[in-house]
Amino acid sequence: MPRVSREDPRRPQARAWTWRRQLAGNLLPVGLAAIPLLIGILVAVRTGNTLGSALAWVAASPIVGWLSGNAFGLLGNGALRREIARRVPHPSAALFVGFASPGYWGLLDAHEDVGFLYRTDDRIVFSGERTQVVLPRAGVRRVGFRPNPHTWALLGGWVCVEAEVDGRRARLLVEPRERPTLIGNARLARRLIRELRAWASAEGGSPTTGRSR
Repeated sequence: MPRVSREDPRRPQARAWTWRRQLAGNLLPVGLAAIPLLIGILVAVRTGNTLGSALAWVAASPIVGWLSGNAFGLLGNGALRREIARRVPHPSAALFVGFASPGYWGLLDAHEDVGFLYRTDDRIVFSGERTQVVLPRAGVRRVGFRPNPHTWALLGGWVCVEAEVDGRRARLLVEPRERPTLIGNARLARRLIRELRAWASAEGGSPTTGRSR
C-alpha cells in the first residue's frame, strides 16, 4: 500500500497514540463488567446456590460490559483528536479515524494509528500520526465493510477501500472516531461507505464531517 512515514528521526516526538491511551478505552469497561460477575460469584459462594440471584448477577456482566464499552470505549478521544489535529495538517472537512494496515493485530486496540481521512476530486488520503496513505480515485475498485474486534460486540468495523495502484493491490482500513460512542461511529461508518462509493463512481456525494463531543 502506498505510504510515507511521518516520523522524522532528526526531531523525535513523543507519540500521542500511546499504549496508555489504548488501554484506557478497555480498562474501564472491563472493570465495570467485572463488578456484577464478582457479585454473582460471591452470592453463589455464600448461598451455595448458583441459580436465582447469583445467575442474574453473572448474566448482567456482559450487558454491563457492552453498555460501558459503547459509552467508554473511546475514553479521552476528544483530547486525542485535538492533539493529533495540532500535529497533522488536514482540511476542515476531514474525519478523525483509526487506521490499521492489512494484517495488523493489536492487543490493546484495533487501531494501529490515528489521524484524518479526507478526499479530493482525484484521491483519498489518510494522514496519521505515523502513516500516510494516498489512493487515487481512478484506482479504487471497491468500498465496503470489513469486521474488526468491535464487530464481534456489534459496535463497529472497518470502512475498507480496495484499490489497484501501479498494478498492485492496495487496501485502506479506517474506522471513524468522531462520535463519543462506538455505536455513533458505526452509524457514521455506514454513511461514509455510501459517500465513498458515490465518490469513487464519480456520482458526487457530500463531505462527511463531525467532531468529537
